This record gives sequence, structure tokens and C-alpha cells, in this order.
Amino acid sequence: MCPLAILGQVTGSSPFKVSPISLSFTQLSTATALPAPLTVTISTTTGATSTANSVTVSPPISQWLTVSVLSGHLPISIKLAVNPTSLPVGTYTERLQVTPNGTNPVPISIPVTLQVQNPPSDLTVATSSLAFTYRLGDTAPAGQQVNFGTTGGLLSWSASVTGAPWLNVPLKSGVIFPSFTSTMPISVTTDDLVPGVYKGSIQVSTPDAITKQRAIAVTLGIQPGVPNVISTFPQQIATGSGDLNLTVNGTRFFKDTVFSANGTAVKSNIIGTSAATIYLPSTLFLTSGTVSLLASNPNPGGGDSPPWLLGVASNGPVVAAVLNAANYSANTVAPGTVVTFFGRGLGPPSLTVFDNTQPLIGTTLAATRVLFQSIPAPILYTSATQVGAMVPYALPTGALASVQVEYNGTLSLPVAVDVKPTGPGIFTATGNGTGQAAAFVVDAAGNMLLNNDKNAAQKGQIVIFYATGEGVNGTPPVDGSIAFTPATGINPTLTVEIGGVLAEVLYAGPSPGLVNGLLQVNAKIPGSATSGKAAPIFLKIGAGKSQDGVTINLK
Repeated sequence: MCPLAILGQVTGSSPFKVSPISLSFTQLSTATALPAPLTVTISTTTGATSTANSVTVSPPISQWLTVSVLSGHLPISIKLAVNPTSLPVGTYTERLQVTPNGTNPVPISIPVTLQVQNPPSDLTVATSSLAFTYRLGDTAPAGQQVNFGTTGGLLSWSASVTGAPWLNVPLKSGVIFPSFTSTMPISVTTDDLVPGVYKGSIQVSTPDAITKQRAIAVTLGIQPGVPNVISTFPQQIATGSGDLNLTVNGTRFFKDTVFSANGTAVKSNIIGTSAATIYLPSTLFLTSGTVSLLASNPNPGGGDSPPWLLGVASNGPVVAAVLNAANYSANTVAPGTVVTFFGRGLGPPSLTVFDNTQPLIGTTLAATRVLFQSIPAPILYTSATQVGAMVPYALPTGALASVQVEYNGTLSLPVAVDVKPTGPGIFTATGNGTGQAAAFVVDAAGNMLLNNDKNAAQKGQIVIFYATGEGVNGTPPVDGSIAFTPATGINPTLTVEIGGVLAEVLYAGPSPGLVNGLLQVNAKIPGSATSGKAAPIFLKIGAGKSQDGVTINLK
């Protein structure tokens, strides 16, 4: 009999059969109950009982392993028990040596493995929910953070946002070391959000933890803030007027915003966050004076706007609007800008224009005057419903200015305009501030041709257009003076963009024969400009940019 066994694997010629050929125990380091014993059976290959075949079991070297018997006849069952008590975390190996009795015995070796493991770790989360509150008009809410910990060994985590584009998680993964914390910063973006409650979720994944997924609920409450009225159209109302709709421009208008006039709620239609129309009854205009308008947002986080006083004027000029004569923007002017007043009773019944034979445009025309902060303005033309004037160059910038129109010695109620350093506007062929620019192209022979469908501009040509709103560039000219000589230099802050590309500016300054404040601009059309019948053109001076929607016809 020549049994051969290596690591418990017995060759086909061996008369012995071992089952199983290896044993493995696993125990958590924190467990108090011992692992259940395991059994190894050694028998003859035929399965017959053999009193002739006996074996001796060698005592284990490792004290954590014990065996039930040390010798016996085949078949024999040997129980193996382990005691991991006081063993540190790790893997331990031993071999059960079973030696057949007889001549030239070959031992049977059975591997035994004991794994002492740490218990599985789990993620600890300091909070399962976060709440942000933002009141419109206030500073953005401060960021918050969530701290992660581990109940045992090292853990890795990753995070993703579900259903909340306003929710920012800049750090989306990390590692948590035992006894330390890992921090996940969280912030919110409040742009373009209207009042309401927004809900989102952050999903935290820890694949090696007991709990594989955690959800952190995030709530963002947007409060409406205090509304503000900036302007109205019309800006003034005449006594005796009937019921009318008033356009109100401002900030923080929402579906729950309530408008009132002289303390009584009025019907309103919210157009957007910056505009609304309100319905005012004729009873508010029976006598001259003012109507106090309020816009109110509900709490929490709401409030009343500062009162806006709507003027009610009788038997005198009434200013409905003050517009840049080129771009038709309302209530914003720059020194030297050509402006147009619309209203009632502003001047004589018939249109009267200034005397163009004089070198200076006067500040009184047909009993009409325009006063910016009491500074008289040059009058280009006047009529009962419309007046054209030049903003005085001495008008201070960076603040609101009071403007009044006087006719036959009677002043209108004051209108507030915002005075900016620059406010460029390009004159258009339609005269309403949009569409085809009032522009000329210069052909190879030097002829100026009005740019239109018949005379489309070509790349490389010079285009000439007109604007206003440059503001003060160097020493200001005399108000209302006619320009006789061109400028010697170009405003360094002035740029022109044609067809989406910056153009070379060849000249920008007064146009001889026209009033100072009207700006002539000569620019070379870039070769890379985008062609089209409505190629966009923009004029930028300082921080001011001309209106959208102005075009030239470009091949």
C-alpha cells in the first residue's frame, strides 16, 4: 500500500478518499460566538470498513486549531474547531496531518485557513436633509456641507444630483479614513428662479459599505423679496383722463404681486418679473397732484415697494415718455444725447423746428423749453405731442436727473431719468430704433450709396452710419453748437461690430453741418463678417452698447 497525498489531494492509485480536501473558517473580530466546527472524513476508496487500516492524527501546531481525535480506524471522521479569540485581523493557515500506520507511510496533508475580518463598515451621515432659503434681492445664500464618517474601515464615496439643476455639488467623490470625516460642500444657484419651493436630492454611493446608497434631501425656498417700481408709461397723466392701463416697469414682479393706487388694490396683469400693466380708474385723475402706486409681494420674504408717485397734471405740459431718439430706450440718457419727449401740451399745435441758419441751437423755441436739473437744453423741434432736444453736456452722470418741459411759462411735473456716462444708439431708416440702419456704403469711385437691397455692402467697403449717446469725450462742445470741422481723434473706448466681427473704425466724431452730439462713424467691413440681408451691427462706447435689431445689407 503506497498512498500518495499532496495538500490533501490523493492520487487515483491511493486506497484513501479525503472529503473535503481543504477547510476554511471565517470569523468577525467583534463576534463572540465561535465558528461552527467542520468535519473531515477519511475512508477507503471502496467505502468498506477496514480495521486493518488505521491512521494517526498529528496535533496542530497552532493553538487556535483543535481536532476531535488523534487516531482511529477507517473510515474516520475528524472534527476541527477554531478559536480566534485574541487573534488580530488577518489570515491564518495550518495543515492537518493524517498519517497512515504501516510501512513507508505517506502523510495526508489537509490545508486549514482561518480568516479574522473586521466587521463591514457603514457610512455615517451627519444629516439626511438640507434646507436653503433665498429672498430675491438679497445676497446669495451661503453654502452648506455634509460630513461623512465610517463605522469601521476605509470607505470611498461618490455623489450625484437628481432633479435639481440649481443644486451644485462641486466635489463629487472622496475617501473616508477611520476616525476622520470627509466633507461634501453644497451650494445653490438662484438665477432665474421664481418664488416657490424647489426640491432635489443628492445620491451618495458607497459600494463597499453595508448600506450601498444614501439620499440627502435638499430643499430651496425662494422668497419674493420686496418689489420696486422704476418707471411708468405714461409717466404723467392729464386731469380728466378716463380709465386707462398703465405700464409699470420695475423688479421682482410675480404672479402673486399686488398693485395698489392710493391704498386701494387695482387690477393688474404681470407681463414678467420686470413689467406689469395695471388698470387705473378715472376717479384717480379728477384733480391735479399725484397718485401713490405700491407693488406688494406676500410674506414670507415679501413686502411693499417704496411709493411711486404718478403725476396728474392739468392745463399744462404732460410728459408721457423720454426716449433716446436713436434707440428708443426709455428714461436713460447720456450727456450730449439727442432725446425725444412724447406727451400732451408740450408745445405749439404745429411743428416748429430750429433756425438752421444759426451756428447755435437755442434753448427756447416757440415758447417751449426743456430743463434737465434746471439746465436748459437746446431744442431741435417742438409740437404739442413731441419735442426733440439735446441733453446738456454739463449734466452730472451716475444719478437720476429731474426733467421738465415748459410751455408758455407752465412747467410739467418732473420726470426722472437715469444719466449714464454713455448710451449709444444707432439711427435706423424706419426711425423707430430697429431694422435697417440709416447707413451709406462708399463704392470704388468714392460715391456714397444708401445701403439697402439695391446697394448691398460688400466686405472691405466702408460703411457710414449715424448715432448718438457718445457722452463726454475730452473737452465737451458748447451745447447746441453746429460742428464745422471733423474730430482729430477717435474715442478710445469706441468699437464697432459688423456681422459678428470687430471692424476697423476709420472715423468717429461730429458730422460737419450737424449738431454736436450726432455722431458719424466710418468703419471698414471685415472680410470675415457674416453676410446677409440683415447682418447685425453694434456700436459700443465705454460700458454702453447700442440696441439689438439694427442691421445692414451685406453681401
